[in-house]
Amino acid sequence: MTNNDSVKTLMDAVRAFCEERDWDQFHTPKELAIGISTEANELLEIFRFMTDEQQAALLRDAKSREHIEDELADTAFFVLRFAQMNGIDLGQALERKIAKNAKKYPVETCRGKNQKQSELSEEEIDIAVAKEAHEEYVKSGGKSRPIKALWQELGL
Repeated sequence: MTNNDSVKTLMDAVRAFCEERDWDQFHTPKELAIGISTEANELLEIFRFMTDEQQAALLRDAKSREHIEDELADTAFFVLRFAQMNGIDLGQALERKIAKNAKKYPVETCRGKNQKQSELSEEEIDIAVAKEAHEEYVKSGGKSRPIKALWQELGL
């Protein structure tokens, strides 16, 4: 689904930049994870204690926006380098994580909400699970667990 060509191109550019400087020796998983965290926190620091309006104003100002873009690029640099140094297919990993999150946060229960799954009501989760089971039942041609039994089990 994902076109990994652009991610690969970026990873290759990061690799070349680092290899020209002989930085492989410094780029252990721990050090790169520290870099990701440090750069992400530098991005966060820009917006700390600001109202929504102040944040929007920063993004409209050319100089501030460039600073924000630089911090975001620094974070992406470390993410790409971590993946490159550790043989992680970032496009594939992201696709897999999105698929997991789609199951964990179904549209039916999460649309318009920013709660973690653990903060959703049991009823919302039960309904989402039941709907997913029903879809599985329909797709299987009636060979999976009958939906009626599941609805009864959930008290619905």
